Amino acid sequence: MADGLIGAIVVHSNHDLLQKGVDFDDEIVLLIQDWMDVQSSDLITALASPEGWNGTPAPPQGDAILINGLGQTNCSNEDIQVQTTCLLPTPPEIQVVKGRKTRLRVINSGTYGLLRLSIDQHAFTVIEADDTPVHGPSGVHEICITVGQRYSIVIDADQGKAGDGFWIRVNSAPECLVGGGHVQTGLAVLRYVDEDGSSPSKAQPDTYAWNDLAGADGPCEDFDMQVSLVPRSGENAPTEVLQRHILSSQLGAFVDVNGKTFFGYGINNVSFESQMSNPLLLQLIQGKTLDDRYQASAIFDSIGGGDIVINNLDATSSHPFHLHGRSFWIVARGRGALGPDDGGVGVNTTAPLRRDTIEIPGDSYAILRIISDVSGVWPLHCHIGYHLAIGKMSAIVVNPPAIQEFTQPDKWKKLCSLYKGPAVVHGN
Repeated sequence: MADGLIGAIVVHSNHDLLQKGVDFDDEIVLLIQDWMDVQSSDLITALASPEGWNGTPAPPQGDAILINGLGQTNCSNEDIQVQTTCLLPTPPEIQVVKGRKTRLRVINSGTYGLLRLSIDQHAFTVIEADDTPVHGPSGVHEICITVGQRYSIVIDADQGKAGDGFWIRVNSAPECLVGGGHVQTGLAVLRYVDEDGSSPSKAQPDTYAWNDLAGADGPCEDFDMQVSLVPRSGENAPTEVLQRHILSSQLGAFVDVNGKTFFGYGINNVSFESQMSNPLLLQLIQGKTLDDRYQASAIFDSIGGGDIVINNLDATSSHPFHLHGRSFWIVARGRGALGPDDGGVGVNTTAPLRRDTIEIPGDSYAILRIISDVSGVWPLHCHIGYHLAIGKMSAIVVNPPAIQEFTQPDKWKKLCSLYKGPAVVHGN
């Protein structure tokens, strides 16, 4: 939920199952996001007030969709947050060499909405979900990407000559927004160039969208719920589970540590409150027990297979949940919610999809299987910025005894003493 600079870092592994020159010829990062023309701090303050933003507790739809930092806002639309005149920038160009296969690393770096990406006249192949190389479908016309997710797709520049252009379209999904909205479209130009990077034309495309793209009422669900994405590694999930924790998330009224009631999001009936000068990692290094008034937590104190069950108790709202520190296997999904006695639900441990961000539809659950071998305190949170800001986060604690052995750099130790703000801040 950044109001300023944003970018991507690509770390190449020597053991990557996707190889340049084999699976693709070139690669380009494509950042897509919703965008508000007001500061996020103003929005969060308003949403936390009884009046809400413009009289409603629901976050507003974005004013534009950006592709690699550029977008177009319809300034005549009465729904935009800042009523003013504006100039429409030229859509960004994504240049690909004619006749070559290009890997687009697509990242939804936005705040609120699931987005749908398509490229006129170019069906593509999905080869990666988050950090997992996959055998995905070919001939894809559109892919849905929720906040925080990444997909790699491969396109073949074989539909024309150097200079030709084709629209890249990123559509919003208003059905997935709490307050609803309308379909917005962000545009970029896929431009064919010669091998020296030259193009005889800069004309805007006159191409048409595919006729089977999702509409305003398209489903609010992960792409892997619509198609098969099989990890190329073939790695199986653990079949034995040593510990199982249930995290149930819901919008509602909560009471903070000072007895004040507020409206927000909670997990296991606790809305996250940041202890700014006493962070969770420091508490565990000191051998303390976490105070569950401040956050929900799941503690894995044995190394081995473990399950995190997430229940999305909001009936009509889907949420993208992101786990820091490691990926997880998605071994089960379903409607409703699971309880402590529901351990017999069927799971798939044979090469299930592994990723780190999952969209869970309303009134649904997912079972995330991990190996609890990376010691630390790892946030598990909703990736919608507005929801994270009002408490939708929990702590996954792995191997507390090992955390007590962590060394603390001197500069890190001084941070808490230098902090002069409030001791506790609601949300993150």
